[in-house]
Amino acid sequence: MTVPVLIPAYKPDKQLTMLIERLIEKGITEIIVVDDGSGPDHEAIFNEVRKNKFCKLCTHAVNLGKGRAIKTGLNFAAENYPGLIGVVTADADGQHLADDILKVKNKLIESPGNFILGCRSFDKNIPLRSKLGNEITKKVFHVLTGVKVSDTQTGLRGIPVRYIQECLKLDGERYEYEINMLASCGKNRILIKEVPIATVYIDQNRSSHFNPVIDSIKIYFVLFRFVLSSLSTAIIDFIVFIICSATGLSVLTSMIMARLVAGNYNYIINRKVVFRSDSSVFLSFLKYWMLVILLGSISYIGIETLVKYADFNVLISKALVESLLFFVSFAVQRNLIFFTKEK
Repeated sequence: MTVPVLIPAYKPDKQLTMLIERLIEKGITEIIVVDDGSGPDHEAIFNEVRKNKFCKLCTHAVNLGKGRAIKTGLNFAAENYPGLIGVVTADADGQHLADDILKVKNKLIESPGNFILGCRSFDKNIPLRSKLGNEITKKVFHVLTGVKVSDTQTGLRGIPVRYIQECLKLDGERYEYEINMLASCGKNRILIKEVPIATVYIDQNRSSHFNPVIDSIKIYFVLFRFVLSSLSTAIIDFIVFIICSATGLSVLTSMIMARLVAGNYNYIINRKVVFRSDSSVFLSFLKYWMLVILLGSISYIGIETLVKYADFNVLISKALVESLLFFVSFAVQRNLIFFTKEK
């Protein structure tokens, strides 16, 4: 039974070699290090890694990003370690203690079918950019994917062997890859278990290559990709509704026509592109239109109420009501209609 530790490294310092020494002291003797194009200035560090009999070094000629480095390491582990249970990923900057890495490894051995997260506690001593970034990301992430975790940005993870092939196929080459990995756990019904770990920030986390602005935008882009289909559907629905209303049709008739056109478009896109569902076509189509009818009824009542009793414009009323129902529709489709059967 093998659980190697994978460390993606970009321009590391002595923290990397110190971490490797502590891991070996704890009895962890299968270590994969990926040099993500760090360049000649850091060759001395990687020469030490290369000479260590417990380490395997993979090298990128140029910097390809943390996501690509993780994929390189996972592929190496899958090809070179017989009896593989899974892989534990850890950061190279000293933020993950050897004791905590061992805890995640042991938890993965104990629960080999689950995805393990080493989660930090974000108290008042945490750098503001890290605390704020995690709080925003985990809430947005929960709303859009249904996956609830306390630390979306932790790099300390236990990846079960049955999930490695899926991870190798995931989109994302840089920091957005890690958030995409968690989202895929929800889609594939991979249970996530959390292990509490120490929160370590060295020099206020200045050594981190995570850019709080650029990389957060990339992360949020991956999250919002899940709802682009629903947004395009809403636009189609809105256009059809306006056209029908302009021809003198009633609100109810206009809504029915808009739902028929936009609904069929949305079903096809969500099943094939967004959720990539392998559920029954007949059952998913039936459940989808039951949801459309239910939410359409609620929407109609809401719009009529705002128009008659609050004297709102009909288009403004529709925009307000549909916005409130948007996340309800997404969550129901994700969890009950377009699901992926666990392999």
